Amino acid sequence: MKIFSIRDARAEGYNRPFFALTRAMAIREIQAGLSEDIPMAKFASDFSIWEIGSFDSSTGHVEGCEPHHLIEVGELVDVKEEPPGAGV
Repeated sequence: MKIFSIRDARAEGYNRPFFALTRAMAIREIQAGLSEDIPMAKFASDFSIWEIGSFDSSTGHVEGCEPHHLIEVGELVDVKEEPPGAGV
């Protein structure tokens, strides 16, 4: 399982990590939340999704990695199809 975080460029920091099986699932989870009345939906250009590690559910081992940029949240607004690079 992969570990992700949303980076807030305006706040200059990362938000609480979340888990998803794949990069595509993480992007889809964030994209689904953009329909809600939350700051990330209102100011999408301030946010980006980053992969920050992995979690092995059979051993409980957590491994960090250099943050890897996936996509700008602003690119997900009003996107009806799968975003570029989401199939990894």
